[in-house]
Order: sequence, then structure tokens, then C-alpha cells
Amino acid sequence: MLLGESAARGRGRSHDEQVRLGHRTVYVIAAAVTAVVILLSALHPTRSGPAAEEAGQEDRQATTDAGRTAPGAAPVSATRTFFPVVRDGWRDEARFRWRVDDFFAEWRAVVRVVDRAGTVVEQRRLRRNPVRFTWDGTADGDPVAPGDYTAEVALDMQTPDPLTRRWVRQDLAFPVRVATKTVERLETTVIRPARHDAVAFDLHGRCFYRRELPGSLMVNCHPVGRLTATVTVPVPEGATVASYSHTGRRLCCAPGNVRETWTQPDDDTVRLAIRVTGDRRYRLWALRVTFAFRDRA
Repeated sequence: MLLGESAARGRGRSHDEQVRLGHRTVYVIAAAVTAVVILLSALHPTRSGPAAEEAGQEDRQATTDAGRTAPGAAPVSATRTFFPVVRDGWRDEARFRWRVDDFFAEWRAVVRVVDRAGTVVEQRRLRRNPVRFTWDGTADGDPVAPGDYTAEVALDMQTPDPLTRRWVRQDLAFPVRVATKTVERLETTVIRPARHDAVAFDLHGRCFYRRELPGSLMVNCHPVGRLTATVTVPVPEGATVASYSHTGRRLCCAPGNVRETWTQPDDDTVRLAIRVTGDRRYRLWALRVTFAFRDRA
């Protein structure tokens, strides 16, 4: 009897131990799974809230940076039209400028100026990191014909990495027009009315005129009358009247009057009319007429 009870208790303890052993096994497996999850979370964190938004911004920035163009060169400024034929200090030369990114430590350039047909009229090699080129509008020292040209700049730029150093080629184009311009020159003519042929007189009443030395003209009405002296000056071919003036002096006596009028009845002539009325005298010394000539150079 006692032996049977002892055997039953032994079997009961064995079953309990098996249950406890199973529980321990479950705990160990759960702990191992938890450790693996924690390790994976540390290696690949999942962000949320502000941290996740910041990470998204970094990703977008990285995407933007990846979409940017590679380092290179770009035009800065250029002369569109210049006038190399007229050497008067105003736009006698064409200037072209460009920039090269700081990524490149060294670069060189070959510049070719070509006309519309593609003919090279000027070629030059530039070294020591050039960023500008100036063209005087000549080919082998002779002025080129007016028209449209293009300054083509071929840039060879060296990458800085010693392991992957290489030369990168980039081409820039600057259109430019070689033009002529109108040059204005002025000529002034001084006319002495006593020596000038184109002087006409219109007299009414007791008036007279007299040519005097050194070339002045005296007109006089006394005591009543009217006298008009008209001096006509021809305008040279291809010229326009830029300005005119005259010098004279009124003499005696009230209540007479003098009226001076400049007119240009047509493109070929300019006129000064001196009208004296009443008891008045007037001495006309000289006329000055300035003509403007426009020449294409």
C-alpha cells in the first residue's frame, strides 16, 4: 500500500516537472523572439511624428540634390552689337564672359568666331583659367564685313579627384552682330551779307540799303516806309540745318521797329528776313549756319 502511494506521487511529480519545463521553454522562446525584434528595431528604426517628417524632408532633399545638373560652365554677359569700323571709343570691341564652377581646378578654352556660313574668321587659344574673351571685329588684322557672327567657346575643364581625374568638354555660344553706324559731323558757315550774292530787297516808301565794310549790311527807313532784306543760304546736299544765328545792331530811332525772322521754306534753303519799318536803321553784321552731315562708317 505504501509502495503504491509512493509510485503515484512519483508519477505526479514527473508530470508537474514536465509542465514547468514546458513553461520554461515557452518563456525562453518568447525572450529570444523579443530580443530579435529589439535588435531588428535598432538596426531599422521606424520613425513617426516630427522625426519621421524630418526624415522625409532629408529624403526629398537628397532626391533634389540627385536631380541637379553636373558642375560646368555658363554664360555671364556678352556684347550683342558693336561697331568696330568706327574707332571712336564707343563699342569698338565685343566682350564675352562666362563662369566655371569651383568644382574644377583648371580649365582652358579655344574660341572660334564664325560667320553665318560657318567660316572661321578668328580663332584663339586661351589658357590659365580664362573667363573672358574680347574680339575687335577683325580677321587677320582686317575689318570683317557687317553681319551676324557667333563666338564659339570650347571649354576643357579638369576634374579635381586624383584617382578619377579627367577632362570634361563643354561648348558655349555667343551671338554677336558687327554693325556700322551713322557718324554725324558738323560744319559751320559764316556769311557776310555785303559779300553774299543771295540777298533780296523789298522797299516801300523812303527806305534804302547800303553794303558796308567789312561786309555788313545797313538797312534804313527815314522818316517812314518799310524795307525787308532777305538773305537766302543754300543747304549743301546730304546735310540738314543743325542751328543758325545772326549778329546785328539796331540804330535810331523811335517809334520805328525791326523784326527778324528765320525760315526754312524747303530742305535746300534757309532764310533770314530783316524787316525795318518807321524811322529805324539796322546793321546786319553776319549770319552763322551750322549744317549736320550723316555719314555711314
